[in-house]
Amino acid sequence: MRDFYRRGTEWEPLENGKCKFCGCSNKEGQRQHIRVTKIIDKEDGCELGYGVYCDNCSAQTKIFEKSVGAMASWRAGDYTIPVQSEEQILEGCIDLLQGLTEVFKEYLEFMGVEPDGEEEIFSHEIPVSEIVNRLFLYHTNHSGGASTHAKCNELGTHEKYGWGVTLSCNDEEEDEDDE
Repeated sequence: MRDFYRRGTEWEPLENGKCKFCGCSNKEGQRQHIRVTKIIDKEDGCELGYGVYCDNCSAQTKIFEKSVGAMASWRAGDYTIPVQSEEQILEGCIDLLQGLTEVFKEYLEFMGVEPDGEEEIFSHEIPVSEIVNRLFLYHTNHSGGASTHAKCNELGTHEKYGWGVTLSCNDEEEDEDDE
């Protein structure tokens, strides 16, 4: 879900509010984390309605026409923590895989495994379509080749990553420093 709005500058603390995710509550004499806010559209600046927001963990309700609806929704526990977009999740997964590869490299160095000559310690190419399939389509009715290709096109993976992501433990940075 795309976060298409921003919280307005006008807000009031929600009395006796407590967040079910982070446990933060509005106690007298302390910072008021849970607020009723006006929701403003980013593009045209028009007011969309009201919502309740926890500024500690970013949990938020849906947008309501009146602040009373937003407060009732919060008290009923009907709110969520916004998540990243699918593009950001894919990018984070690839970064995580490369980070694990670097940890693997450090482990091999610790164990005394040395490559022979110009040989890399470890290099593996994973098709981007396999990553997309596992992250977004696994255990669905849409995990075949055509659906995976369509999802890759939707996310723009071929333009950004080509057809595969190479995870390697090479010493490119050290080679650049030597020059």
